Amino acid sequence: MAYIDVVKLMPKCYFLIMTREGKSIIFWLITIICFSFPFIFYLVNNNDNIVVKLDQKPLKNNYNITVHVSGALDSPGIYKLKPGAKLHQLIEHLNLSENADLSTFNLAKTLRDGQKIKINYKNQSFQQININLASHQDLMSLPGIGTAYAKKIKAFRELNGVIKSIDQLEKLIGKSKVAKIKSKIIL
Repeated sequence: MAYIDVVKLMPKCYFLIMTREGKSIIFWLITIICFSFPFIFYLVNNNDNIVVKLDQKPLKNNYNITVHVSGALDSPGIYKLKPGAKLHQLIEHLNLSENADLSTFNLAKTLRDGQKIKINYKNQSFQQININLASHQDLMSLPGIGTAYAKKIKAFRELNGVIKSIDQLEKLIGKSKVAKIKSKIIL
């Protein structure tokens, strides 16, 4: 008799499944089962508590920042400092030349890794520099002239003698550099 009841109900269930409402009910049942499965799995297997032990020793920080300093100082080069160091702390350790100009710097500025700092020379009452007689330091005090260009100018003077014209200087260091220093030099 139970078999007959199932057979009698079967066409009604099949009809219910094939309707729009039946398909919607089946979709939501499958969706609820699929999304609840991880939570059920978590609740069933929640016997093992995960404990993470942190090492209480402070980490040694061997990290330093590297700063390149050039310009009006006796020993230009690379300096290593602790992270968070300020510019005034770096300047305390440098041997600055007598005519170093620090007025343009924010001495409270925090230094960054890979930063380059160029310390300019003070203008000695806007005196023009004779490009043919200038020392390495004097050449580097000119805007846009660093160590490489100062060496290039000195090497040219040693090989060829004096620089006779602005055109000759332009061929040596470029027109844009000459335009920057033209009012500050004499030949």
